[in-house]
Amino acid sequence: MLRVQLGALLAPIALAAVPAAWQEPKPGSAWYEDGVHLGFKVKAPKDWAFTPGSPLDVNIIGKYAPTNGEGVGLGGDAGVFVNLWLLRFDRREKNEGAKDINAWMNSGVEKGVGWRMAKGYPETLKGTSLPCQSFVFEGMSTESIRAYAGARAVGIEAKPIQCYAAVFRLAENLEVALVGVGPGEKKWHGYEKAFESLAKTLAAIPLASAGKASAPAADDVRGQKRAKLESEMSRTPGWRMLETENYFFVSNSTDAEFLAEVQERIEALRKVFLMDYPPEKARLVTNQKEKEPEAAEKEPEKEKPDAERTVAAVKPVDTLAASRSSVVRVCKNQEQYIQYGGSPTAPGYWYDAAEELVLFDDRAGGGRGDTWVVLNHEAFHQYIFYFYGNIAPHSWYNEGTGDFYSGYEYDKKRKRFELTENPWRIRNIQEMLRQGVASRDKKDFGYAPLQELVRWSQSQYYDKPDGANPFGIPGHKNYAEGWSLIYFLRTGAQNKAKGWDPAWGSILDRYLETLATTGDLDKSVDAAFAGVDWGKLEESWKNYIL
Repeated sequence: MLRVQLGALLAPIALAAVPAAWQEPKPGSAWYEDGVHLGFKVKAPKDWAFTPGSPLDVNIIGKYAPTNGEGVGLGGDAGVFVNLWLLRFDRREKNEGAKDINAWMNSGVEKGVGWRMAKGYPETLKGTSLPCQSFVFEGMSTESIRAYAGARAVGIEAKPIQCYAAVFRLAENLEVALVGVGPGEKKWHGYEKAFESLAKTLAAIPLASAGKASAPAADDVRGQKRAKLESEMSRTPGWRMLETENYFFVSNSTDAEFLAEVQERIEALRKVFLMDYPPEKARLVTNQKEKEPEAAEKEPEKEKPDAERTVAAVKPVDTLAASRSSVVRVCKNQEQYIQYGGSPTAPGYWYDAAEELVLFDDRAGGGRGDTWVVLNHEAFHQYIFYFYGNIAPHSWYNEGTGDFYSGYEYDKKRKRFELTENPWRIRNIQEMLRQGVASRDKKDFGYAPLQELVRWSQSQYYDKPDGANPFGIPGHKNYAEGWSLIYFLRTGAQNKAKGWDPAWGSILDRYLETLATTGDLDKSVDAAFAGVDWGKLEESWKNYIL
């Protein structure tokens, strides 16, 4: 599953339905306030929801957007989401963020728009209590639409869009900015005036810590994570933090029942993961790796890791403590989830770089059952992230294992999970098996020979244009086959699969241990399947799944 980053959501897209009438944003009665870090406040747009910026983005404080997620029509099938960003440009410390509004428009916002500053700007914004420069930028929508919507947007005509920015000087080398995007040409004037009205409400406020001694920092991993999240929540309107024994939850959802069930389920899932991937097993692998300095120093293969990467790039000092401080972000609805960076095609994802599992309740879409399937899958990625080093398994193992845990169903009365078949995958793979092995010439989809599937790159597994598999089998079908192989190897012995070879029971352990100690994908497959009769394995697997 590919993730859309927050900055890219400025992009105009092909809108399924454009409202007949649209109201420009107006100042509401609520304020965004940061009296902890930056020292400013600004009125929030009336009836718009706040979405915090990614923990990894040093420029985006957050943004406001209509709660229904609607956009403004640009003519034909094109449209633009109207959003209002709050940004910071802090040049007092070294960081990788944009240094000013021009740099942010050129790199932090969707590049395909081709932003350029309008004539006559910047200009001084009058009627503000802080020094402020205002800007207007102009762009065209076509490339941005294609970047966001892919093939579905081919042929959409380019349409003008515009962006307003008001940049306020808070201190030496410290600025905050209010940035709004809207339709161009005749519709723009109303939006520019609306954004300017909001900007004029921005004012400095005293920092709460001024003249006060700082609270002592927590000396444990969980305490440090709690303090960090509490600080974030203090300047994230509408969001709050909850915690259980092993997880922190940040959410703006008002559905207490749903939040309680997410907490209950993920704690119960952790018990399943602990049985299959105990921390002791990871420690044994780590110890073995330390005994092999050449392997430890070897650079991992250069193939790009899966978007839902299973493991950490930098292993925390105390992996168990870090895993017991996991963060789950629960968005109020799909619109907010997409604003934060989620894909419209799935109700959850594991954001490895920020160490967050992000989801929403898809009850109004695919159904809450879909939410639980995705939660199980992504919770596995989150759990195992903390226990292994810099490795990225083949997709058949990585995604197949995530899908294996998606098959677990929760018994609310007994408060525990029971293994079942993955409802999203079983019918797909059974249909593929009935079609027979795929043909390189006919492209009739069938299934891929296992001996080939286990060596496919991520691009081949996803059947991407830059690395499509030789059979042209779509990614969702490869997901089904990957799940079925993991399911077979994990359950075939106890269910007495016809033709089962006891040696197959250690394939998955050998694969992960070899990858963790060598970082070599080919060696991992070689070690895992050494001595395996592929014909016998494939026949037993087919009979078992059918």
